Amino acid sequence: MGALGYYSNARILDTVGLMSPEASVYYPLDPDLYVINYAVAPQLILDQQPDYVVLLEVYGRKGLFVDPRFLAEYKLIQKIPTDIYGSDGLLVWARRSLQGTK
Repeated sequence: MGALGYYSNARILDTVGLMSPEASVYYPLDPDLYVINYAVAPQLILDQQPDYVVLLEVYGRKGLFVDPRFLAEYKLIQKIPTDIYGSDGLLVWARRSLQGTK
């Protein structure tokens, strides 16, 4: 999906569900998880177990990024500065089970 998917040949989990229709069963979310008009479903990420999670901070602020199960499985490896949509960065997380990310 997009340039990242095209050039990396990586499998991309589209949390909106356009390219990954399996994501749609995780929505709608509890309204308390939204900061703006979109948030990522924590259970979607926990069930699909992607190696990397790359999201604007605002999409996980009240849900995914404070979920103890996610924090136990993933480590923040990079924060790219941006304030788009009121976000505090574009965050790159890696599964702790990947070599070198403990």
